[in-house]
Amino acid sequence: MARLKITGVDYFVDGKQIVIQEEKILVDGKEIDMRHVKTKKINIIINGNVESLTTPYARAIYVKGDAGSIQIKTGNINFEGDINGDVKIENGKINCGRINGNVSAGGDIHCYGVYGNVHSNGNVDVDGSIGGRVKILNGNLRCRDIGGNVHLNAGSIESGHITGNVFIGDGDLQCWGIIKPNQE
Repeated sequence: MARLKITGVDYFVDGKQIVIQEEKILVDGKEIDMRHVKTKKINIIINGNVESLTTPYARAIYVKGDAGSIQIKTGNINFEGDINGDVKIENGKINCGRINGNVSAGGDIHCYGVYGNVHSNGNVDVDGSIGGRVKILNGNLRCRDIGGNVHLNAGSIESGHITGNVFIGDGDLQCWGIIKPNQE
């Protein structure tokens, strides 16, 4: 059973899929009574694992457990565990363990590793490696190794081995490993 806390109101839910829509919350397809919630500026706290979380807005989301896929329009997300699927957040920051899928964020990303592709409009700080391609519109990249192409419009790269092509529009490259361009 996961505990879902929204702006001071505790909800104890038994479910794996959480969807927050304009005026209601659905847990595994069943609606939760939200008459106590008076604002759209909500904080969501989930104690336990969640298979998927979809919401158009949240001030902040805290998950003390692992998650599957995450899709958020606006808000910051903080996970004490890993995200085992894709993450898409249009406007906000991500702080988590490992991301085992692709990640797209309108803000900064800090995590232990990414097994898929990364697309960000902020700084990307990965303690481990990135398995796929990286595209950053406006920010810096720091990680151990990169398994694909890297494209930065403006910002600096600090990395180990890069297996792919590197493009930096305006910034610096500090690579203490080997760059192996793709032969496409």
